[in-house]
Amino acid sequence: MSLRKLSPAVKNGLIFVFLGLLGVATYYLSSVIAPFLISLVIAYILNPVVGWLEKFKIPGFWKFLEKCKVPKAWLCKNEEGGVPRAWAVLVVFSICFGSFILFIVPFTMSVSSDAVDLALKLRQVDFKKMMTIKSRPLSETMHHEAPESLHSDVSGVSGIGSSSSRIYIFDIDAILEQYPEFKGYIDWLDSYVPREKLASHLAAGFSFVKDGAVNAFNSMLSFFGDALSRMVNMFLIPILVFYILLDMDDIFIGFKKLIPPDYRGRTLEILGNLDKQLNALLRGMIISNSIFALLMIIGLSFSGLKFWLFLGLLAGIANFIPYLGGLFTILLSLFVAITQFGFTWAFVVVIIKVSIVILIIQTIDAWYLQPYVIGSGVGLPPLVTMLALAISGSVAGISGLVLAVPAAVIIKVIGSELYHELYDRS
Repeated sequence: MSLRKLSPAVKNGLIFVFLGLLGVATYYLSSVIAPFLISLVIAYILNPVVGWLEKFKIPGFWKFLEKCKVPKAWLCKNEEGGVPRAWAVLVVFSICFGSFILFIVPFTMSVSSDAVDLALKLRQVDFKKMMTIKSRPLSETMHHEAPESLHSDVSGVSGIGSSSSRIYIFDIDAILEQYPEFKGYIDWLDSYVPREKLASHLAAGFSFVKDGAVNAFNSMLSFFGDALSRMVNMFLIPILVFYILLDMDDIFIGFKKLIPPDYRGRTLEILGNLDKQLNALLRGMIISNSIFALLMIIGLSFSGLKFWLFLGLLAGIANFIPYLGGLFTILLSLFVAITQFGFTWAFVVVIIKVSIVILIIQTIDAWYLQPYVIGSGVGLPPLVTMLALAISGSVAGISGLVLAVPAAVIIKVIGSELYHELYDRS
């Protein structure tokens, strides 16, 4: 029996079964096809730039090439008289690859070095030792073993011992002589909570938050490390991106043939809307978070905090998850400041500076970057965004948080189209 004689319903069923099997195979072979999927996403992001270059026309460009005796095979124009797709792909690929080699690789190596150094410093901090309180007959003192970078010239702070194991004594009475406005708060706390118990709770709280931040940071590194380790070869991705960009039109035509004819028109209409929304979202997020990271780097560089370059870059990456960029930065800055200054007034001043910087940049992000750069047509209500983050995070962890907003946009578009199909056309 010829397949052509099958009923349309059977043909459609066979196509859906094939797509289902393809999805199952993709799931079980995800480690093998990971480079292809990553390359497809990168090519999807770069494809509009290639399309723009194809429409670009330079007066006298072709005549100039003819005078330079360029082979005629290279002088083929596209249908609109613009740059051939192969040329456009080559230009985009060369710019991206050259930027990666010249700028991104050295920058990444520098940031990775800062990240490793910061992780080591955080692991060496013992908050219980830093929060130990010692009583004296005439005044209350607090001492701890602080990092070498702690400034010993802070008023009310003195150092005892060798530089390798230096004990810093915090004379609360001496500090209160310069800052008497805090005396009332300390006396009020002493009347409710013994100072030793307060120090113990504070140490436990700081240790809990520090361990959580370090574990989250290590989990993020291991997540990306596992993803990269499954790739056959990192050099495979640029090659795949080049050929996918070159054959993007043919890939789209082949994909259309997989859609049953009865559903093809409506499906392509929905996919076109999805493509428009996701394009705006992805490019808007890249531009918005790049500006966010740049502002963070500039702001943190004036705060006196070490690792400001790493912290600013990490803030931009974390901001791909809405509401996480500023929160993650303030928490990590807190621990960097502790390793750099210890529990001194210099630490308090730096944290205040960092908080002001983050508050200003978060305001710029919320009131300008998100609505105007990403676009109000793509943006989701804050409540829906937080719900999507909560559900995706509980189901898929960090990868779920990263994909929460794109998934919410897809559900929004499909839900809108489904409602339109069920009710508006009835």
